[in-house]
Amino acid sequence: RLVAHSGLRSAVRRRPAAAGRRECSAVGSSLIARLLCHSLPAAPAAEQEKTRAKIIPVSLVALAGYGRGELNPASDVELMFLHPHTGDVVPEAIAQTVEQVLYFLWDIGFNVGHSMRSVREAAALATREMLTKTAMPEARPITGEVDLYQRLRAHFRR
Repeated sequence: RLVAHSGLRSAVRRRPAAAGRRECSAVGSSLIARLLCHSLPAAPAAEQEKTRAKIIPVSLVALAGYGRGELNPASDVELMFLHPHTGDVVPEAIAQTVEQVLYFLWDIGFNVGHSMRSVREAAALATREMLTKTAMPEARPITGEVDLYQRLRAHFRR
């Protein structure tokens, strides 16, 4: 049903050959975003129902080709789970949220590259590593706490 609503079928019908590659990769990115927009909010809610733990906000950020909106078939879905925690140990609630989203994506057959970082960690890593720094301009928020993503972007505007 999600494929039908995503526009992928109509894109394939309109452009049957190689001419539709960009359109199909953009629609594929949109489809994944729709899946994530539903799965991220459900993950902490399910965990809270079981454990009564406090829900900690997370921002889900697309990176690399997925961040550019160009998810080709069989490409990895590159994600960063951005969280506000600043301590050395990530709270169990955040770890469980990330785990549930990743298991969902793996179960439906996606290859997922992922990281889980605080805003401070992501900014510090980008300062130290050129690969991370060059990936940040292509990053885009998918779902979750937008303020976390905006704080990270503000770091790169300085």
